[in-house]
Amino acid sequence: MMARKLQIKRGLKKDMPTLAEGELGFAIDEKSVYIGTGTENIPVGQGGVIVSATNPPYNNVLWIDTASGGVAKYHDGTTWVNVAATWG
Repeated sequence: MMARKLQIKRGLKKDMPTLAEGELGFAIDEKSVYIGTGTENIPVGQGGVIVSATNPPYNNVLWIDTASGGVAKYHDGTTWVNVAATWG
């Protein structure tokens, strides 16, 4: 089986398009990761990624929910939302 490569959009923050829901982007000039909602790009804070069975106490991170089988989630300002992803 061949390894698969996950590609993330990258470039200058000023040139970043609106990312699709669950799509990741990396602003190379400010070294920041963003996750798209389809209508806006939400920065993933300095905390980066939290791996836990319970939701984090802060919302500016990407959460790997181990209670849900390792599903990645982001906070849309109201609730935690599954990151749309295809694994193969």
